[in-house]
Amino acid sequence: EIYQHPQAVRASLEGRVVEKALRDVVDSTLDLSSVTRVQCLACGTSYYACMVAKYLIEEHCGVPVDVDLASEFRYRPATLSANTLSVAVSQSGETIDTLFALKYAKEQGSMTLALVNAEGSSIEHEADATFPLKAGVEVGVASTKAFSAQMSALLLVGLQIAKAQGKSAPEVRDELLHNMLRLPQTIETILEQLDGAMSDIADELKDTPGYLFMGRGAEWPVAQEGALKLRELAYVFAEAYAGGELKHGSIALVDKDSWIVAVAPRDKHFEKMMSNIAEIKARGGNVLAIGTEGDSELESISDHFVGVPNVSEPLIPFLTCIPLHLFAYWVARHKGNDVDQPRNLAKSVTVE
Repeated sequence: EIYQHPQAVRASLEGRVVEKALRDVVDSTLDLSSVTRVQCLACGTSYYACMVAKYLIEEHCGVPVDVDLASEFRYRPATLSANTLSVAVSQSGETIDTLFALKYAKEQGSMTLALVNAEGSSIEHEADATFPLKAGVEVGVASTKAFSAQMSALLLVGLQIAKAQGKSAPEVRDELLHNMLRLPQTIETILEQLDGAMSDIADELKDTPGYLFMGRGAEWPVAQEGALKLRELAYVFAEAYAGGELKHGSIALVDKDSWIVAVAPRDKHFEKMMSNIAEIKARGGNVLAIGTEGDSELESISDHFVGVPNVSEPLIPFLTCIPLHLFAYWVARHKGNDVDQPRNLAKSVTVE
């Protein structure tokens, strides 16, 4: 299913983006011109996809986005209105906390949208409108391809809101959509080029007892997703931090036995990430860096360097997540774990 990332992105765009033109991706029964805020509700990998989308939508669509863990949202007073679009994101469409959070949002008078992969689900039936991912059945308990499809779908929703409200210039929107259409082929190239390299790195590091992941901006939730996959599949401690928080406590964990996975592509946060990595190296830490192809500066201070192609900044998270998924997969494989049915986990969490 990791190798189905390209198909998942392609399916999310099919029929919705045609020759750079954005067709209506959300049912016209929702008045997107009146939306003043988007409220995303999700759990696990879906939550991290929403976090990535928050950065992208707020910056490139001009629409405020809040993201809540569904399991927490439903137990606090919500400040929603008829101008809030609450988006429930769930691969299975049956995640119980997300379903109840959606019902709660609906009770508060919010417009509701289901962003699901499985057809005919409970979340789909509860929402005012549905954006089907069409990513194909995902069997593995640890979600992978749905992550890419969810990011893509959420960005399309943001772009449609911006279009309805005149918040994005047509030429800027068209360029972004054009670049999105090229993503599947780029991801296919990454999978072909990096699978063997990630297997080799994973084999070397398979006995590492724990990892710190680090990123900034939209790469912070990508780092969180990478850490989650390693926990789920490899059964090792892995936690992710925003790069700017390193000095606020986490750096105390760094020593010569530490491995830090730094997601540091050539984006606007690059210089700050380089500073973080230098701090880690100065304390004897080891760094596996995910960066931009050909970045000799980053490679020179990393113990392992993995590069992804240089694409427009809002689409970088679609690429940096791929080596992280491969890394978790291969660490688990080299440890002899069942990557499709990890212990103690269920594909669809239908209990509270």
